[in-house]
Amino acid sequence: MRKVPAILVALVAVAALGVACSSGGSSEDATTITATLDEYTVGTSADSAPAGPVSFDVSNVGVEGHNLLVVRTDAAADGLPVEGSTASEEGTVAETDVLAQGERQTITVDLDPGAYVLICNVPEHYRAGMYAPFTVA
Repeated sequence: MRKVPAILVALVAVAALGVACSSGGSSEDATTITATLDEYTVGTSADSAPAGPVSFDVSNVGVEGHNLLVVRTDAAADGLPVEGSTASEEGTVAETDVLAQGERQTITVDLDPGAYVLICNVPEHYRAGMYAPFTVA
């Protein structure tokens, strides 16, 4: 019986741990949606994607700080409840950090079929029109 070198066992264990710790599906298998944030719009390369892993490649092309939240909801894009100066984050399945001008971040999330809204939830930005409907089929 042959012995497996310890280094091979260690590499397999590290690879398995990496797979077990990943969330939302593999970005390699994901549908990629480009999102641009500006004063005061959310632009996307598509308004829908198939169910499964979706990567949102988010860029702030505006001057102010912006973020992107992926919110699962049956409400219209402009119909989320507002609490104070921000929209309710109930149903949020993924979000970026607040991105400064020129910054970019990619988030990958495993999306179930349904209706979603992509919003910027920096205070007053949702009310100013920073939202876009998104559908997963």
